[in-house]
Amino acid sequence: MQHRNGDLFTTDAKIIAHGANIKGVMGAGVAKTIKEKFPANFKFYKHVCDVGLAVPGEFTGVPDRGVVILNLYTQDNPGANARYEWVFASVMDFFRFYSPTEKAWGTTIAIPEIGSGIGGLEWPKVEQLLLAAEAIYPEFEFEVWHYEG
Repeated sequence: MQHRNGDLFTTDAKIIAHGANIKGVMGAGVAKTIKEKFPANFKFYKHVCDVGLAVPGEFTGVPDRGVVILNLYTQDNPGANARYEWVFASVMDFFRFYSPTEKAWGTTIAIPEIGSGIGGLEWPKVEQLLLAAEAIYPEFEFEVWHYEG
């Protein structure tokens, strides 16, 4: 795991992950920036939510503007509703899905301190879950971005 300070969107990683709710709302925080910077991702995300296919603990991924945006479904509703088990499950869902032998987008995942802002979780606990996921799938590495603003 690497730690960075600053703007998540300055990463060189080709995979950017963030926490999302299953209601189709990206109204604040990193999600709002994702909505603005990656409209193809938002359009797909919104559709998945509207038809009821977004499930807590799973993910969707959309190539958009040269990167893959991972919507990790860590919340059922917007606000302080993230759950630790959904953070871990959504990461593991992606790791199982994405074949590291292909490495089309690399194996570094740029991610904010997921769930610990608007989502309401404690970062040290979330960090332990991400470290556990890396231990299970050592071919992947998180690049965790801490926003100082």
